[in-house]
Amino acid sequence: MREDHILIVDDEEMICRLLSQKLSKEGYCCATANSGQEALHHIERNHFSLMVSDIKMPKMDGMALLKKVKDLHPKIIVIMATAYAEIDYAVEAMRMGAQDFLVKPIDLNLMVMSVKKALEKRRLQEQIEAYQQNLERLVDMRTAKLQQTLKCLRKAQLDSLKILIGAIEAKDPYTRGHSERVSKIVL
Repeated sequence: MREDHILIVDDEEMICRLLSQKLSKEGYCCATANSGQEALHHIERNHFSLMVSDIKMPKMDGMALLKKVKDLHPKIIVIMATAYAEIDYAVEAMRMGAQDFLVKPIDLNLMVMSVKKALEKRRLQEQIEAYQQNLERLVDMRTAKLQQTLKCLRKAQLDSLKILIGAIEAKDPYTRGHSERVSKIVL
């Protein structure tokens, strides 16, 4: 099983540390960032499966970060964190590609469940894509085999017709070659 790397983005250091500790205890490899710019720097240098981001942050808020992350790395799963008054932002974040949102103060067990569910969904989607690619490859291979078989059947049919024509013309020396001359004119 591959190790999932998670980036936690919040302008409050204590929240980053708390979320990172909880997810690390669950077996995830975590990194933290205290701003959108720092998060983008981490994303450019490392591979992350998932990002948990606060919406309200100075300079670059979570919505701008979400848009940039989805533009640059669309396969990164994003879970947004929001306060009660920011539910409209959370709904918009879901429209922009966020997988889920958590309401602050964050219930750590709910966060772990959300992370597990999101990563499992991603694994299932990857399995479906791999299955589809394999299926398409098999269809292409079988189509090529069928085309080759059809080509062989057409050749066998033409060979059979030539033999039959030869047998017919062998009975009558007067018409010998007539069928071949007609076939050349037609083709």
